[in-house]
Amino acid sequence: SIREQAMRLAEYKAGGEDTGSAFGIMKNELEKAKNYSNYNTVQGPGIIMVLNDSQQEIAEGEDIAWYLIHDIDILEIVNELRMAGAEAISINDERVTATTSIRCGGPTINIDGNRHTVPFIIKAIGDPKALEASALAPESYIELYMEYTGIQVDIRKVEKLTITSYEGQSKLRYQRKTEGGEAK
Repeated sequence: SIREQAMRLAEYKAGGEDTGSAFGIMKNELEKAKNYSNYNTVQGPGIIMVLNDSQQEIAEGEDIAWYLIHDIDILEIVNELRMAGAEAISINDERVTATTSIRCGGPTINIDGNRHTVPFIIKAIGDPKALEASALAPESYIELYMEYTGIQVDIRKVEKLTITSYEGQSKLRYQRKTEGGEAK
């Protein structure tokens, strides 16, 4: 917003007057941007969630697929964690970004092309109480769908959690910044 930009400009001016350079302020902003864009390893409080396939006995004629973890299960949980304020998320130590792909691949789940099997360990940095409450809420995906089939879910709040940086290649190949409106 214009107000935020005006405040940033005032910060640069003050930094420049005090030190002769706004470099320190700009460096700080770069670090924040790197954290936000998943290019830094980050630490903070949060939760660790371990998901495992159901151990329930399956009745004759029942579809075993109902008792296994699928890509949609992981996607729903990641979305609920984001809505609950998660600032950084990883699955089996792979950083989740805005362009992360999560797909079923037979008995495995492919995350950005890398195969993973159970257990799925989801780490999320944010307010541990809010993240846990969201995951276990009466209308949550875990409560509505996963508990019914006996999918094993273990959630632990932690005070210090580390989520590594995104290690893959940037997937943004087509978008470009425009100057003064739409590109022709």
